Amino acid sequence: MEMRRTFGEWLKAVRKRVGLSHLELSRALGLINISTVCNVERGVNHIPDNHIMSYAAALKIDPEILAKMNMKAFDYTSYRILFEDS
Repeated sequence: MEMRRTFGEWLKAVRKRVGLSHLELSRALGLINISTVCNVERGVNHIPDNHIMSYAAALKIDPEILAKMNMKAFDYTSYRILFEDS
């Protein structure tokens, strides 16, 4: 659970660094309200796969890094198999 919160805090910091409010990011993602963005930043929900590219574009970050961090926070077993086990 701690990894999820840490991921959310990192996303919040990135969002603020690029100067977007919750509402502005939600609109950039084509979302109707801000609850999805807020829940991701609180570590409650992951970023859905179909939003990784638009999230990365809005936050001006590498989508590969965002996808890996999202996976590490919410599907650590798969992350470990793909990226840490040799």
